[in-house]
Amino acid sequence: MARMEAMIGDLIRIVGNTNSLVEEIKEDVDGLKVEVRSLREDVDELKVEVRSLREDVDELKVEVRSLREDVDGLKVEVRSLREDVNELKVKVADQGKDIEIIKAAMATKDDIAQLNERFDYLSERLLRQEEDTYRLKRLVGIK
Repeated sequence: MARMEAMIGDLIRIVGNTNSLVEEIKEDVDGLKVEVRSLREDVDELKVEVRSLREDVDELKVEVRSLREDVDGLKVEVRSLREDVNELKVKVADQGKDIEIIKAAMATKDDIAQLNERFDYLSERLLRQEEDTYRLKRLVGIK
């Protein structure tokens, strides 16, 4: 019987220890449940944030496509403008050559002044010759 009592005492102690361990485990499980709930809430919040980020990414993709289209359009316009500028450069160069030809063909002020002096000289000489001819005719008697 003493052995039975000892065994019952051991059993009571084991049951007490087990109950104590079960209580600790229950507290740990309750703590884990709270943590799991908190983690689930965090996961739900993260899911909402991920959805929002995906929507933002989709909007950004649309904007990037639009910007790429705009850039492509601008590239076409720049090419066209470059072609226009090159054509204008050719035209300006041609006009510059034409202007040089016209300048070379035009009489300058100095040229005109020299021609006027020469004309005045020739006019005076002609006038003197006419006077001399008139005098000679008078001397000879021709009217």
